[in-house]
Amino acid sequence: MAVTHNEEKFHIPRNKDLFEIVQFEDKAFPIRVELHRLSNYFLNSFDCHWHNEFEFLFVKKGSMRCFVDDNEIMIKEEQCILINSNHFHYASGIGDKDCEYIVILMAPDFIGGKESRIYERYVAPLVADKRIPYIMPEGESRLNTFEIAEKMLDIYNDKKFGYELLMGMEVNRLWREIIKNIPEDLEECSSDIRYVKKMLFFIHNNYADEFTVKDIAENVNLSYGEACRIFKRSTNQTIINYLQAYRIKKSLTYLMSGDMNISEIAAAVGFNGASYYSEVFRKVTGMSPVEYKKAELERRKRVNNEV
Repeated sequence: MAVTHNEEKFHIPRNKDLFEIVQFEDKAFPIRVELHRLSNYFLNSFDCHWHNEFEFLFVKKGSMRCFVDDNEIMIKEEQCILINSNHFHYASGIGDKDCEYIVILMAPDFIGGKESRIYERYVAPLVADKRIPYIMPEGESRLNTFEIAEKMLDIYNDKKFGYELLMGMEVNRLWREIIKNIPEDLEECSSDIRYVKKMLFFIHNNYADEFTVKDIAENVNLSYGEACRIFKRSTNQTIINYLQAYRIKKSLTYLMSGDMNISEIAAAVGFNGASYYSEVFRKVTGMSPVEYKKAELERRKRVNNEV
């Protein structure tokens, strides 16, 4: 989950398939350890995406609702989750409460080279098993992984001489705790996620145009009812609600730039008229466009003063 800074909010850079090409400071040392807050993202939620790397989330304060493929998982304070390689995922806060968490992104072969016994025995089986979209350590392993993550964050930020060796030691400790929690009996993953990815691809590439839910369903070869049920079951929101929130999110750059009026902004992101855009904007954010812009400018001013 490599994030970039845009209009004082973070977003996850993805291609049209929602795939994130994770960037590391050093390609020869493919690991990142960062402290994040959900409040750094629009509507306290980071976008749907997937990538080749393992992603660990360790909640330090608050809680989050995490979605991995068609699974919804509540992660509370001092709980953590490993999201397996190449699984669709995103997360949101609970209500308007913030959540502070450590995120670790790591290439699977960082644990052991692909030709090594470590990778062959302890890493490759998990990467290959699509029945395991995520793992949540429990009991003593949960406590141990949390302690290791905080230590890794300190090591990564300090980057003192020899920190790569220390990180390697902690990664091996972390992975040993993780593999203790691999479930023995798993149900086959639903094929729903394949359809959800296609629906999201359609929305993200056509949000500025006029289309209906029926158009989305036909594009992925599903009936209207099937498309609605699959999307709701997998994302915990309706197609319409997701589309409206996505359009509002895409409109923020135009709104904050001040170069376009409300009618022009509405048309640019697929809304039929300024009044409907303003109505949906209030439903999604709890504020009118004017109120949001004023609040955001004041927030940025406070941040700049603090710096």
